[in-house]
Amino acid sequence: MADGKRYLEISRDGGYTRLKRWAGNAIWLRSSWGMDGETTFAVSWDGRRYAPLLVDFPLTRRACRGSRVGLLTFNLVAGPGYVDVDAVSYAIDAGTASR
Repeated sequence: MADGKRYLEISRDGGYTRLKRWAGNAIWLRSSWGMDGETTFAVSWDGRRYAPLLVDFPLTRRACRGSRVGLLTFNLVAGPGYVDVDAVSYAIDAGTASR
């Protein structure tokens, strides 16, 4: 939160990039990746309609393929803060999901 507003940011290689202002109290995140080594991160206000946030984001090649998503909160003004995660879903394709 900066100036009383929430933002979506990405951390990569030790730096932070502010992507978008987020006015809601809830957020749904989606990461879709392909064999080309790129991923698309998308966000939703309601869990039904997703808007691309980062498109064709390059993945780092290691022993596994895919994107690693970490959720965190930080506060540059004071000590308090929290992240409340209700559920995590993983789907290999549109018809198969596990929690």
